Amino acid sequence: MRKILTIVVCMFLLCGCSSSPLKKQTFTIELGNDVFANPILYVKDNVDVEGMSVKTLNVGIRKEDNQFVSGSNDYILVGTYDFAIVTKTGREIPFKIKIKDTKPPTLRSYKKEITVKKGSIINWDDYIGADDLSGISYEMIPNIDTTIVGSYPIDLKVSDRFGNSVTKTIVVNVE
Repeated sequence: MRKILTIVVCMFLLCGCSSSPLKKQTFTIELGNDVFANPILYVKDNVDVEGMSVKTLNVGIRKEDNQFVSGSNDYILVGTYDFAIVTKTGREIPFKIKIKDTKPPTLRSYKKEITVKKGSIINWDDYIGADDLSGISYEMIPNIDTTIVGSYPIDLKVSDRFGNSVTKTIVVNVE
């Protein structure tokens, strides 16, 4: 029994001595926000960052101007990525950065009322100025039949591919 207690105490002491200098193991950042290569952002306040650096462990992510980017973008796409703090002795301390898209599309402009020709297919990009890094889709609620002349109030739902959306009421006049 005494031997087991000694082993448990030793394990507890060893675990306590090797605590991580990281603030947390996974950092969540909104799509489009900068992912900086500054170690001070990821380590605890009492850790000396002199000689430390941050590196990516992923193919397709690169460092430009002290921030990480992917592909031809100036941001990192949605996903979970592996990074490491490299200490001045060369030790690598792994952590993750999760990029999420939780914001709805931005509407720069939209028309409260539009007029379309009978039988036409509505191209919403002609009437709505919307942006989202994840792309945009439109849904008319209710869906109207443009082969029937009339005035139809609809809710136009502008969504990105992650389900974030904004809805505006628009009157569609079919003539």
